[in-house]
Amino acid sequence: MTARKTRLLRYTYDIIVKKKTKNNLFSKKFVGSEASGALIIDKPAGLTSNDVLNRLKRLMGRTKMGHGGTLDPFATGVLPVFLNRATRLARFFLHADKVYEGTVHFGWATDTYDCDGRPQGSPQTPEFSAAQLAAWVERFQGNIRQTPPAFSSLKWRGRPLYSYARHGVAAPIPERSVSVHHFEIRQWSPPCMDFVIHCSSGTYIRSIAHDLGQLAGCGAHLCALRRLRSGPFALSSALSLATVEEDPDRLAEALLPPEVLFPEMICLTCGEDTARRIKNGSDVVAPLNPPPAEGEMVKLLASDGSLLAMGKIVGMTPAGAIIHPVVVL
Repeated sequence: MTARKTRLLRYTYDIIVKKKTKNNLFSKKFVGSEASGALIIDKPAGLTSNDVLNRLKRLMGRTKMGHGGTLDPFATGVLPVFLNRATRLARFFLHADKVYEGTVHFGWATDTYDCDGRPQGSPQTPEFSAAQLAAWVERFQGNIRQTPPAFSSLKWRGRPLYSYARHGVAAPIPERSVSVHHFEIRQWSPPCMDFVIHCSSGTYIRSIAHDLGQLAGCGAHLCALRRLRSGPFALSSALSLATVEEDPDRLAEALLPPEVLFPEMICLTCGEDTARRIKNGSDVVAPLNPPPAEGEMVKLLASDGSLLAMGKIVGMTPAGAIIHPVVVL
């Protein structure tokens, strides 16, 4: 190839590629590594939560990111994604309550407790009434004990349980306590039950589906699951992955800055001297009215309104509350 042709190709590349990315929300020229906040993505079926992050990284370059709670590959719905400095805030949302809608299919169980697994035993026809089903569902209200699926990311001896299950090795799976605040049958159209559930973090909906099948005597598995809410993040505010890949500029509209992520939390705007101490990790004393309880979290804002740190009340003095910076942005 001649030098002239090489220069021509280089010039064409600059026009097509660089012009295309010039106004990209997360291009270095526009935002670079400084874009911090949360995105609410509507995860599609067939992808892991980390697959979604990898797809977003193709749009955002070297942006640091993490998600706020895993969804199984077959599941869809709310997946909070935290960017750059806001990744330090993800831990405050990991244990938030979740709301799902889904469908349980009665007739056979699977080894994964969902539609991606291998059927266990021969299919059976469900033979129970709607009243019986309602009574079984009622058993899963309140504080319950459940056994997670063998195909799960919980660890035993440093390895996820699914790595043992895939090789046919039976690893011990201890029961765990979870809370189900609301569990409602939306429709019973044999052999499928549509439902909505509001539960604590760590609740395995797959296990509930499997256990319902055990009660019914015919087996069951979870064939659809959609997360409607994760903590304060709702599906109504989510963007589909296809939308952001087609039009990355939509990300600018959807990015939630760190300071808006805790709307109900006590807020304290700090002066320069106080802000400097907080950045150095030092405790500060501030009068708060009404006085917060010890252990309560506080939003600490810089003078420009941006989130400076997340603080925790560790004590009280006559001059005010003693606030310890837990996470500094």
